[in-house]
Amino acid sequence: MKTKLLFICFTLIFTAILFNGCSEKEKESAEVQKNLHGGYESQVKWGEHLVMIGGCNDCHTPKKMSPKGPVPDMELTMSGHPAALPPPEVDRAEMEKERACCHT
Repeated sequence: MKTKLLFICFTLIFTAILFNGCSEKEKESAEVQKNLHGGYESQVKWGEHLVMIGGCNDCHTPKKMSPKGPVPDMELTMSGHPAALPPPEVDRAEMEKERACCHT
């Protein structure tokens, strides 16, 4: 009888320790995962942050006209120049003339 009681107590204590250790590992892995993403909840959010602070949006997001002039079209963020639109007309001779004028 004493042996059975001792065995049951040992089993309960071992099980409690086992479950406690597992829950701490889950917490640690969640913290490590968050640290892998610069403190953001996901890799996508971390990437969005890097794009914004790096200024990638400045050139790689098309612009649209607004009453205040051209502004980034955030519906097309990071999509580059729309393929359906032709490239703007550029007068190469005029550009070279302006460049020569400014660099003398």
